[in-house]
Amino acid sequence: MDLPLSGYHFRVDFGIPGFFTKDIGFKSVSGINFAMKLKEVKVGGIDGGNVDVPNGSTFGDLVLERGMITGSFLINWLEMQILSQKKIPIPVIVTLLDERNLPIYCWFFINAYPIKWETSGFDAQQSGLIVEKITFKYLFYKQTNMTMLSNAFAALT
Repeated sequence: MDLPLSGYHFRVDFGIPGFFTKDIGFKSVSGINFAMKLKEVKVGGIDGGNVDVPNGSTFGDLVLERGMITGSFLINWLEMQILSQKKIPIPVIVTLLDERNLPIYCWFFINAYPIKWETSGFDAQQSGLIVEKITFKYLFYKQTNMTMLSNAFAALT
């Protein structure tokens, strides 16, 4: 019997132009969703009426949160887009890992680009981490089950 998957063990990789990089770990990933758009179409006949037919899909924004760090390739890439006023899309890969650090599922976000960056702010009365949140738009994503590949790799080692 398969058990529900835990969402606490994952990694995020970025296809920064020139190389792939795993930036420092994120505390959360959210916004992985899609919805079918529907178009109402009038149908004829005696009773007449309307039916909903599929008409494309929409994707949510990918939101990544982590403790703020220095020397981040991701933030450098983000700043480059702000300064140049150009969108430089990259692939972003979110991978859910098992207890052996092997992939269970991967989500490939195609042509992702940042639309928002923010921090949790500063508070002199609390000693907490500064959390940065980066929001991405993307063209679409593909979810891939990696368990067969991971099991084959585990059997070889």
